[in-house]
Amino acid sequence: NSSELNYQLSYFPTKKRINNTTYLIYQTKNYINPNTSWVKESDKSFRLLRYNQVIFNILELHRRRLQAELQQVSQAFEAAEKFRTIYQNSTYEIRQFQDGTEMGTDASAIKLWDQMIDEKLKDYPIEWIPEVSERNFGIGLNAGFGTGVLTGPFSDFFRPSFNFIFGFDLAYKN
Repeated sequence: NSSELNYQLSYFPTKKRINNTTYLIYQTKNYINPNTSWVKESDKSFRLLRYNQVIFNILELHRRRLQAELQQVSQAFEAAEKFRTIYQNSTYEIRQFQDGTEMGTDASAIKLWDQMIDEKLKDYPIEWIPEVSERNFGIGLNAGFGTGVLTGPFSDFFRPSFNFIFGFDLAYKN
């Protein structure tokens, strides 16, 4: 090998303020560790630079996909599952690139991959922020089912309950 990039794809919850409202969102990060990544001095070339840039761009593509996916989740376990899937996909695509370019020795394959990944990057904006519009009034509706099981001496006198829950909310801008 002429080089190795030690990269990391991660996400974390953060707060973002848009107008007068603070939103809890997931932020993604793509990072190459310069302390543990290396390039052989004798092999430095434009081809090797493009090779490593395409690896970074593949990771950036998957970071943007992850960012877009995380804007749609409502539970932390969903975020973890989306991250795991996208990280595995990014690792697989990087391996395909490495194999397809013979670890960076095939300049024409590197150029082809570079163009392909650049086109895919255009499909994902650098940072996707959820669309937000302020309203003076709000309305909400929720419904659910539930059950209750009693233990101890209460179970001798009462049967388990089955519940239907319905809620209706009205809001006014304060």
